[in-house]
Amino acid sequence: MNNLKQNITFANDEGMKSILNWLTSPESRALEAKELIEILNRKLIQVGVPVWRFFTSIPTMHPEVMVRSLIWTRGEETQVLFIPHEGLKQQQYKDSPIYLIREEQKDFIRCRLTGPDADLSYPICVDLYEKGGTDYCIFASVFGTNIRSAMSWSTDAPGGFSEEQIEFLNSIRNVLCLRLDLESRKFAINELLEVYLGSNASKRVLSGEFRRGTGETMYAAILCADLRDFSYLSENNSPKKIVEILDNYFELTAQPIQEEKGEILKFIGDAILAVFPAETDPNQACLAALNAAQKIKNSVIRWNTEHPDSQIHLGMALNVGDVVYGNVGAKDRLDFTVIGNAVNQAFRVESLCKDLGKNILTTEEFTIKAGKENFEFVGAKRLKGISGERNIYSPLDKN
Repeated sequence: MNNLKQNITFANDEGMKSILNWLTSPESRALEAKELIEILNRKLIQVGVPVWRFFTSIPTMHPEVMVRSLIWTRGEETQVLFIPHEGLKQQQYKDSPIYLIREEQKDFIRCRLTGPDADLSYPICVDLYEKGGTDYCIFASVFGTNIRSAMSWSTDAPGGFSEEQIEFLNSIRNVLCLRLDLESRKFAINELLEVYLGSNASKRVLSGEFRRGTGETMYAAILCADLRDFSYLSENNSPKKIVEILDNYFELTAQPIQEEKGEILKFIGDAILAVFPAETDPNQACLAALNAAQKIKNSVIRWNTEHPDSQIHLGMALNVGDVVYGNVGAKDRLDFTVIGNAVNQAFRVESLCKDLGKNILTTEEFTIKAGKENFEFVGAKRLKGISGERNIYSPLDKN
């Protein structure tokens, strides 16, 4: 391990100036992290710093992902890895120099990989040495409000990095970190909006559709699902257990919807609202919604078989029709959602599932689009708050 000099040896070097100018240029600010580090490391080679491999770990604001790790290797495709929060508990992390940078507040570690001063005490160093590396240096990088992370460079040049080259890398790392921090914030906004709003809605908001009252009419297949006996579950389980049940329920329902190209718009308490855009091919959209509902049903059956002490029961309804897709709410609290008679009907139909003993019910409009041969007629039923009776169907069991 080596300590860095405090002075910047190459402060007036033209190569360094060109790289620092590029990192702060409008051209650089427009790049995503992957392209940024690819261009940066090519520029480092051009000015005489023989980088062979670069690694950086960028913190994220995501419920599942702790960091994005990017690995650039000269002549190879850049790897982008998403490391879950559990990654901090793994032994691989604890055996790495990153652990010392993050947890023990080290600012810099250098490990020569060849020669009499070689230090192969870390698994990463052994791996790099076996691939032809000669020198490895890792620097602390600080994001946001003092969130520590790391970035490293390796070389395969005979003799490793010179002291001047390491000072060169040290002198650009803070600017690079600021640049990656800016990109990370953009990434976080995109990811968080997608997590909380859904893919389509998040893109609309980011493109400028965020004013109250804005929206558009779209034709869509609608899937709504509701967890049965939630009041009973709430009264007979701890809040922590209820959250666990809801997480399992939402996971079982979300994956099939996403597999069939639907978009979950809302988790409403113990209910789910999803849409499948149907403007270009209504029949296919309805079949996709039907497939998603049947996959959900089968997933729940498997879950209940494997978890007899944590049973999940739900009802689902499918409809198709025009909905208004956009921003609704108060001046300082908006909701991006779909509203309309077709959505209201779907939830009213779902409320019949328990009494009719069915997991999935459909409206006549949906049934026609998805093919009546796939359904059985359940009966003409009155829906709360809707005049007249509606013909209600249930899909035939494919099993």
